[in-house]
Amino acid sequence: MKVGRYFDQILGEQNMPLDQEAQEAVKKYILNHGENKSEKDVMDRMKIGLKIEMWEYLNLEEKSDFIPTGEFLNRLLRIYRITKTRFSEFIDMERTNLQAVIKGNRRFNSVLAKKVEQIFEIPAELWLHIETKNDLTKFEESNRSIKLNYSLDKLIKVN
Repeated sequence: MKVGRYFDQILGEQNMPLDQEAQEAVKKYILNHGENKSEKDVMDRMKIGLKIEMWEYLNLEEKSDFIPTGEFLNRLLRIYRITKTRFSEFIDMERTNLQAVIKGNRRFNSVLAKKVEQIFEIPAELWLHIETKNDLTKFEESNRSIKLNYSLDKLIKVN
């Protein structure tokens, strides 16, 4: 069995040039496909993009710009055009407390993470992992001069 030719017969030649009419048909399909999406579909796709950005931020090894966990929530609210007042009322939270979370002056706690998870279907664990990463980053930056000198070897050292 000739593998290369066999797959080309099933799938068609991949390098086959498209004529002008076929190119226009593909272009028209792509344009129409995007136009037929509802506003909610577009918002949901933007949410997926934000979720990917959150995972990338969480998994960055090198130091990056600090993004408060609440800033991701703020972006989510903007995507869905939800006011902070409406959102804070909906989740039974003081607007000033929500504003403090968004600015990073108040913790993004597990209760808020679970509420956001239920509403937007972004796992509470992701929100809390980002909050923890930010806590550790703040700690390391504010305690650069403090040299922690702990190790397992010192702990179990027998005299």
